[in-house]
Amino acid sequence: MKNILVLSFTVFANLVALFSWFYLFPLHLKGLGASDTDIGLSYTLFTLGLTIFQGLGGYLADHWGRKTLIVLPTFALPLAYGVLAVSDHWMVAAGMYLLANIATALQIPAFSALLAESSRRRERAFIWYEAAASFGAACGPFMGALFLSTWDLRAFMGLTAAMTLLAAVVRLAFLSETKGTTPASEERPRLSDIFGRPLRWFFIGGSLLALATSITLGPFPTLYFKEGLLKPESEINLLFGLGWGVAALLSLFGETIAARLQARRILAVSSLLHPIFLLVWVWAGQVHWQIGLFLASFLFVQFVFVGWQLLLAELTTLENRGRIAGMYGVVSGLIGSIGPTIAMQAKLAWGDWLPFGLASVFGALSFLALLLCRPTRDPE
Repeated sequence: MKNILVLSFTVFANLVALFSWFYLFPLHLKGLGASDTDIGLSYTLFTLGLTIFQGLGGYLADHWGRKTLIVLPTFALPLAYGVLAVSDHWMVAAGMYLLANIATALQIPAFSALLAESSRRRERAFIWYEAAASFGAACGPFMGALFLSTWDLRAFMGLTAAMTLLAAVVRLAFLSETKGTTPASEERPRLSDIFGRPLRWFFIGGSLLALATSITLGPFPTLYFKEGLLKPESEINLLFGLGWGVAALLSLFGETIAARLQARRILAVSSLLHPIFLLVWVWAGQVHWQIGLFLASFLFVQFVFVGWQLLLAELTTLENRGRIAGMYGVVSGLIGSIGPTIAMQAKLAWGDWLPFGLASVFGALSFLALLLCRPTRDPE
């Protein structure tokens, strides 16, 4: 339980700082001279960085242990965010953000494994951890909106550097290892395990979902708020904060939902509905109930995160969990990374709704694939 509390607390604190400026980052890059095409390509690289290095992170988490692969990359984050805060060119800023994403990617398989192995009530562990992350993602934009009149984004980036440094020290001091070191030649997942059912459908469905979320969680909602709805930056932050706040509050009831529904059903339905709600949000225009569609999409994004963690735990063992998670990150990242570039070109050619239309198609295909992903044994 201590591991869950430490991870939840530090992730909450880090995300409060990060999300105080995260949704305004596309506008920051534009202010530093980036074009729309530059931003689309940058977010493709961000997605690659956040996913493709999960393969290495998964291997090292199973080889060296979970704690090491959480603590060491956390110490790299203050450097990346610190340089980002003082950069004056969009390429330097994008490069530092990419470095931060790579460090985060190395941690993700270890996070998933440590959470799964730190509590017998796995559903409760994942749901409360994701709730803490969502509350952090909600509080950050509110804090950003509150202080935007006196602070610029560079100050918030500097705060993020300081917060991640504190998180690294706390994790080093208080996390406990849940798995001993394993010789590199042992316990490697076989290709027949990856491409056999049900993991095959998990990889296919997850890759399609990664395509959808690389668009819906990329720069496009922010750009539509700014260019389509003409919202000021402080209001954009408030709306994103409200969305994550609603998701976090409703997710507290997620344990009951997870106990009644299978993880694959939670993930499948959420992958379908999340992008569809955003597509209808854009189509609706400026009507009084439009914002409700935007906020509803966040509820399903929350259950995407929870459902992914639960389904991964059901499909893997203690010995291969880190590496399977890493392989999934590489495969889904390679496929999903093309989403922002394709969607940006579609937006420039046909309008603001096209990125969300593409995301809805990918989400529907993911829904069908995940329904075929049926675990064949009880989770460990």
